[in-house]
Amino acid sequence: MIDSAGDGPFAFPRDLARLGIDRRDIVNDDASVFSDVLPGLARAAMRTLNGLVAKTLLANASSFFGTGHLNYFDGAATNLQASSLATAIKMLRQMKDAEGNLLDLQPSVLLVPPELEQTALALLHSSEVARVATGDQLPTGNTFKDIAQLAVEPRLSDSGYTGYSAVAWYLFSDAMNAAVVVGFLDGMQSPTLETFGLDHDINTLSYGFRVYHDFGVALADFRAAIKSKGAA
Repeated sequence: MIDSAGDGPFAFPRDLARLGIDRRDIVNDDASVFSDVLPGLARAAMRTLNGLVAKTLLANASSFFGTGHLNYFDGAATNLQASSLATAIKMLRQMKDAEGNLLDLQPSVLLVPPELEQTALALLHSSEVARVATGDQLPTGNTFKDIAQLAVEPRLSDSGYTGYSAVAWYLFSDAMNAAVVVGFLDGMQSPTLETFGLDHDINTLSYGFRVYHDFGVALADFRAAIKSKGAA
């Protein structure tokens, strides 16, 4: 469940899960509480964080990705391919600050939905590029090999998320440039597990568990990332 954990620049939603089990289940552990259930609650909290990052990215608040910010391009030839990736890299390298100084940004992460994973793998990890013409004396090496890491996010093309797309893709510079910022309450980057023992309620022979995670996500510096619509 999600509830509020205060206000501020990130609004810090809280992912909260509660579990109560009988003393006999603890002794027998028939429900695999310690090996399966509790770790599963922690993983669910992390999935909630991933979902919030995707939701924030797709919401594109204040036209974060837009032609006015010089970090967005569309058109029939913007589907993920060598020429469009070259365009994104060029746009990223040409980014300037408010005073007109080049920021020297380097491509770091290519973010794609699952539908583009194979295309992205071919672009980033192929050793050579096959040529149609022969005898043209042009190099066959892959100029994009290992130029960025690949990240695949299924939520980008999930119809449950507003703004989803199976063809749009993103090129991010290093995380330190803060295109997207994730904040954690009190710096706690992992979910917190609290246990309530038999002495918690004298009338009940049971244990209680509570897992919670406080985090917030915001779009920060538009100069640090490029988005391609991947279509006209």
